[in-house]
Amino acid sequence: MAKRIILADDSPAVLDLWGGFLSGTRGFEVMDFANDGRQAVRLSLKRRPDVVVMDLSMPELNGFDAAAMIVDECPAIRVVVVSGHADKQFVVRAFRSGATGYLAKEDAAMELAEAVRVVSSGKVFISRTVRRFLGTGQETFQDRMQATHDQRRAKTGRGTR
Repeated sequence: MAKRIILADDSPAVLDLWGGFLSGTRGFEVMDFANDGRQAVRLSLKRRPDVVVMDLSMPELNGFDAAAMIVDECPAIRVVVVSGHADKQFVVRAFRSGATGYLAKEDAAMELAEAVRVVSSGKVFISRTVRRFLGTGQETFQDRMQATHDQRRAKTGRGTR
């Protein structure tokens, strides 16, 4: 069964680009697009995708808050953040907000499909550029983000739709 995906970014060009990366990948179905954080939440709660791919900087509601709202309401939905920020503070905040994956925008062409596959299996994904930016202890950091993700899921007491 195809992984159902919603894409959220305020740039139509970025949505087209991400849609192109994923639509051409076997086993993926891009089911909808959102232009802001509130629309991403609304569509996610209504359509119940497997994965939401979203930017952090969006109008109406930022990606941190949108991810938290989506995952709090539907813990089975996985959120992949694609951002121009590779700073540790952004990565940690995204995972604490409920994201399961984090990609630098420059990695999207090469790693977006892999990120969707990995988070769909319940694991955490951090892109190559972000891991390189974080420097030493990358595996330890990724393990900590996996633990953060697992704790957040356990706290909700729900893991399914």
